[in-house]
Order: sequence, then structure tokens, then C-alpha cells
Amino acid sequence: VSDGTNSLTNVFANYIEFETSIVNTTQVHLELFTDAWCEETSWEFLDGNGNVLYSGGPYQQNVEDFTTFNESFEVSINECYSFVISDSYGDGICCADGNGSYTVTDANGGTLASGGSFGSSEATDFCFGGNGPTCDDGVQNGQETGVDCGGPDCPACPTCTDGQQNGQE
Repeated sequence: VSDGTNSLTNVFANYIEFETSIVNTTQVHLELFTDAWCEETSWEFLDGNGNVLYSGGPYQQNVEDFTTFNESFEVSINECYSFVISDSYGDGICCADGNGSYTVTDANGGTLASGGSFGSSEATDFCFGGNGPTCDDGVQNGQETGVDCGGPDCPACPTCTDGQQNGQE
């Protein structure tokens, strides 16, 4: 459509902005074999900021004892994650009351976390794609409290009261 000077396409092009992003993801797999006290077992899969993305358990007593559970998760690459498994009694899932175990693997079958013999809980951290979050990647990730600042690994975030002109002051 045209009015002789501007086409409808050009008019809309001036008012519509498109934002595209390519999200690269991969699969993570969990295989969990419960012990005789599955009702004590639970787990969480967390992102680098400590947000629970996936979780499971506690499991049904006397029904899901000595049972294998398989879970798959879709996760973003270039991010870090934690897998935390817990036993509410505090004796893990191996070996006094059965040989319970867990294995977390990446899409290629590489082991990211595994075990079964622990006390109340066990946590394993891992990253995909490179070295994980950095203090200069332009993204708030890991334990940062702002974009590339704050948390235990990055410089403090700028504030209006820090005596320096920084940030967007």
C-alpha cells in the first residue's frame, strides 16, 4: 500500500522494533535410585542466582523405596547451576539402608554430579559453555547483585552515596 510518498511497510517499520535473541539450551539428566527411606530424599536444581528451577521429592514411603527416577531438564548454556540433594534424616541415600545413588549428566553423557554417601545434603556446582559468569559479561548472573557487580566475586555496585561518579549518575 502506498500514498505516493510512503509505503505502508515504511510507515510500520518506523514504529515497530523487533527484538530477537537466540537462546542456546542443552539437556541435563538426573538418574536417582532411592534407598529404603525415600520419604527422606529430596533434590533441587538451581540457577546461578539460587532460584529453584526443578525439584523432586520427598518420595512416597514404602511405594517408591528402591526406585529409579529419571528426569531431564532444559537449561541455558553459558550459565552456572547447582544440584542439591538432601536427606532429612541426615544419613544420605547410601549405604546403611540400601545402595541409593544419583548421577547428573550433560547431554553428551558426561558426569556433572554423582554420589549417594553424604550427610544431610550435598551440593555440586557446574557451568556450561566456557567458564560461566564473569564480572564483565554485561549480564547479572552468578551471585552478582547487579549487572557485573556485587556479590562475593565482583566489585561493589555503584551507589549514589559512594562519593564517585559512576553508573548512570
